[in-house]
Order: sequence, then structure tokens, then C-alpha cells
Amino acid sequence: GFPAVAALLGDANFARVAARFLRQHPPGSPLLMTWGGQFPAFLEGLDELDTMPWLPDVARSDLAMRRAYHAADATPIEPAELLAHPACFEHDRPIFGDRGIGLRTAGRCGG
Repeated sequence: GFPAVAALLGDANFARVAARFLRQHPPGSPLLMTWGGQFPAFLEGLDELDTMPWLPDVARSDLAMRRAYHAADATPIEPAELLAHPACFEHDRPIFGDRGIGLRTAGRCGG
């Protein structure tokens, strides 16, 4: 599920946090790969993790990696094609959304 978060928290702390999350957000599907979408927001609400304000973003990264792993294969975009749309690069870092990493300018980038 969330290997980077688990590594940062340590096994015992991650187990406690995950157990609390599971009690509040039980899986809605028998497919474990779909579980955990609310975990980053859950982490944001934990006062005891306020010294790690970046941890929800780490969870979003873990989640995006899992979703990318399970996503259907697609034809990759050639770098030259991306460079033809400079409006797509108005941010200097990845944008995390509900469905993974994407461009905030989606739909305006052309092609």
C-alpha cells in the first residue's frame, strides 16, 4: 500500500495509523488495490503527525505509484510532442490530484 509512509513512520507506528484508518475507512471493494484513496487526507487530520506536514504528500506519491502500476498500458507521449505545448509546464513540480500525478492545465495543453 504505502511503502514510503511505512518506512518513514516505522513498522509499529505505521501499523497503529493504518489500523485507525481501517476502522474509520473500511475497504469498499474486495480489490485491495482500490483501498486507501482517503489515506492522505486522513493523515492530514492527525494532530500527532503535525511535525511531518509533508507526510500526506508522500502518501499521495505512494498512491499515485500504485495507481500507475495497476493502470492500463497507454502509448507514451514523445518528449518532442510535450515540448510543443509549453503551457503544460507552468508548474515546476508534479501536481497531485485525486487520480494521481497530472498536469493542472489538462485540457488546455492541446493535442
